[in-house]
Parts: sequence; C-alpha cells; structure tokens
Amino acid sequence: NFAGKLATDPHPQVRLAWLRCVGDWMLALRERVDHEPRLMPYALSALDDEAPLVAGEAVALLEQLGEAYEKEHAKDVAEVVYYLPEEAHGVGWGQVLEAGKAAASSSSKALALPAPSADLSSSVRAASFVYAGALLAQQGQA
Repeated sequence: NFAGKLATDPHPQVRLAWLRCVGDWMLALRERVDHEPRLMPYALSALDDEAPLVAGEAVALLEQLGEAYEKEHAKDVAEVVYYLPEEAHGVGWGQVLEAGKAAASSSSKALALPAPSADLSSSVRAASFVYAGALLAQQGQA
C-alpha cells in the first residue's frame, strides 16, 4: 500500500507532501465524493502527526473540506443549523464539552475530549460538538 507508506514515512516533508496531495484530490477532483471514504482516513490520521506542521496542515485541510461541504450543501446545512441547540452556535460551548468530558470520565471505557480553542472556525467547532454529542449518546447506551 503505497499510500500507507507515504502517510507513515519517517520524514515529515514526505508526510506533508502526501497530505497536500490528498487534500488536492479531496477538494479538486470531479469525482471527489467517490474517493472521500478512501482518502479521509489519511487526512484524519494526519491530525495526530508528531510534526506540528503536518498536524496544522491537516486541521486546515479539514476546515477547507468543511467549508466546501457547507457551500455544496447549503440548503441541507441551513436546515440542520436551524434545529441545533444554542450550544452548537457558540453559546455555552465550553459547558457542552465539559459535560461531555464529565460523562466520559465516569466510564472506564470512555474517551476524553480536548477542549476547543477559541480561534477554531465554526465548522471545526460544529464537528467537535457533533463528536461530543455522539460520545454523550454512547455513554447513555453503555
């Protein structure tokens, strides 16, 4: 698997070049939606890269992907945002994640959520909120 070798190459510049290639494919190819399930794991795994430059580029790529999705699906996004609670709009954001952390820490098999920084875009914050909600829902089923 050449893609896996590029994503785990010991040199950060190779991983960065691979991430940029993946990003270009995910943003520019006409059939990008068809390839997204195969490419997204590489973008997501780069978030945890040991090189800050690669991890930062991954955050920027995910933000671009989120903006592209919002633009391509503006009507669907507008309908969903209308029904989101105030926490998803930035009001009370810290309390939602703190509640998610508290619920996660009460279970031995739960994951800890990192608190978002204030400079994250609304797309990334919304994705983090959805993740926190999914963890809270999972805790309720455990």
